[in-house]
Amino acid sequence: MAHIDLRKQFGNLPPKYNFSLNPYPEERFSKCPVCQNKTGQRKLPLLIHVHPKNLIALNYTNRYCQHCDILIGQKHEIEHLLTEKFLEINPEIIGNDYLVFGTVEKQAWRENINQPKPVNEMPNHISEFKSYKNLRMTMAGWFRDGQDPPVMEPPPSKEWLKGKTQGRKNRPWQDVDSMAPCSRLLFPVSSWVPLRGCLPQISSSQEIFRFP
Repeated sequence: MAHIDLRKQFGNLPPKYNFSLNPYPEERFSKCPVCQNKTGQRKLPLLIHVHPKNLIALNYTNRYCQHCDILIGQKHEIEHLLTEKFLEINPEIIGNDYLVFGTVEKQAWRENINQPKPVNEMPNHISEFKSYKNLRMTMAGWFRDGQDPPVMEPPPSKEWLKGKTQGRKNRPWQDVDSMAPCSRLLFPVSSWVPLRGCLPQISSSQEIFRFP
């Protein structure tokens, strides 16, 4: 992901939540990596921009630390849901860069499933994240005094890859409005042009935590 300064806000609601993307499938973060308090769960529609012109909302259950106001999303789970959805609407998009950058009000998200809202109305129901970080963890083990433990390399994506859709069942484009209620393509490609200059430019950073 490119490191770009935030210059223009896309959502009209105040920013909410600090978001961290967890690339380790086996690490569930039942404790907050910042304060070590126990995390709970919070299910809400995550707003994701998939390059070049796709905006989708996934109703996803995140780990949540109320004390730090942090949502933690599992990278492999999110990519699995994205893969399943784009197999239905446009398999060529699978493997493109994407950015989870905010949330949609749940009531507006539900209404949009049954009756798509006008493009210019959706920003009134969108909150961007206050911050975005990619999580990295250090390896466990014994190390010499003064030696920093090496960062644990996350495993590669297994589904969200270019050229991995052959043989998978996909549906024609006209089925876009019958997508399962866990997600919704908010704006059809034909309506995207007026919004291209308004997308948020969020700077992503990497946060490293020592293995407990």
